[in-house]
Amino acid sequence: MKKILLIFFVLFTNLLNAQEEVTAGELMINIINNSTLKEVSVTFELISDFCWTAKNNIHDLTTSYYTSTVYTNSEEQLQFHGCWEVESGSYPIFGLGLYKFTANEKVNGQYEYKDHFYIDYRTSAIPEDCPAGCDYAIDFNVSSGTFKYVGSSVAFPEETAIWNLVDISLDKTELEPLPPEDLVQTATTGCPVLSWVHPIDCEYRTGYNIYRSISGSNYVLVGSTACSTNTFTDIGIQINGGGTANYKVKAKDGNRESISSNIVSVSIVAVDKKQFKLENQLISSPVLLQNYPNPFNPITTINYSVPSSQNVSIIIYDLLGKKVIELVKGYKEAGDHSIEFDGSNLNTGVYIYVMRADNFVQTKKLVLVK
Repeated sequence: MKKILLIFFVLFTNLLNAQEEVTAGELMINIINNSTLKEVSVTFELISDFCWTAKNNIHDLTTSYYTSTVYTNSEEQLQFHGCWEVESGSYPIFGLGLYKFTANEKVNGQYEYKDHFYIDYRTSAIPEDCPAGCDYAIDFNVSSGTFKYVGSSVAFPEETAIWNLVDISLDKTELEPLPPEDLVQTATTGCPVLSWVHPIDCEYRTGYNIYRSISGSNYVLVGSTACSTNTFTDIGIQINGGGTANYKVKAKDGNRESISSNIVSVSIVAVDKKQFKLENQLISSPVLLQNYPNPFNPITTINYSVPSSQNVSIIIYDLLGKKVIELVKGYKEAGDHSIEFDGSNLNTGVYIYVMRADNFVQTKKLVLVK
């Protein structure tokens, strides 16, 4: 019987140890040199405007994980858990944000400031269930009232980032961006011209995707812009007709999209049906449209479509056949796409642009006039 109880005790102890390993804190602060048992608090506070989760390796914006405080009057390890590890529990939880950690000590019944540091967790390289290599420990020396590297007399830096401390990378893509706002159509004649409001700062945003629905059909991607561009002209559609097109815009960060902007409805007529496909029609081969405007100075837009996901390239050449720039190179999803060409650094003249997609090759001319 004693042998059975001993075996059970060993198994139970191993189970507890395993649970402790699973719930190890992502950021751990060791309270040291507190022989007089002073009362100490450590508070974290979200400093950045935005914070993200990492559930199922999807990084959603969140308003949770703003601030929390832990108190102690002993020498122990305080644990702060990342939201990618646990969503709730007895430990304070923080997200993918920039945080300020502050240590205070109770003196004459009041907590007094001792030290602080800032640490940045805003990287999509941190997935759900981040491996143990994401854990990091810091000492708070009560005797000196300072944060220090573990087991060292060297002060911990006032500003740092988790990718500078452990083996993960800084990747600002795939974090959900904020959506664009106040989408409007501004043209009175010609093609629809969309504009929207968004900060020019491109941090945590790589561009925009523009979607269109005609006569209640499904929304399809009709173009993309760079993060610093907040306008889009829908070439091939003309306003003031008997039909209706609905537009919406989503910000993108790598492959991650925001929720959509408000929807704008525009009365339209279809033009140039040989070059332009409506949403209820299917294309069987890639399509390269004429750039617009043409002639241009110095920026023009090239629209193209592919019937299936495939590798696409679009290259600009001069009339001598010399390569000027490769505008598009890589794998593109099925649908409509748009790319801007800036000829600021080129001379006035005629240039050739060539689209290649699988066995498809098509060439068109563009005219730069300065």
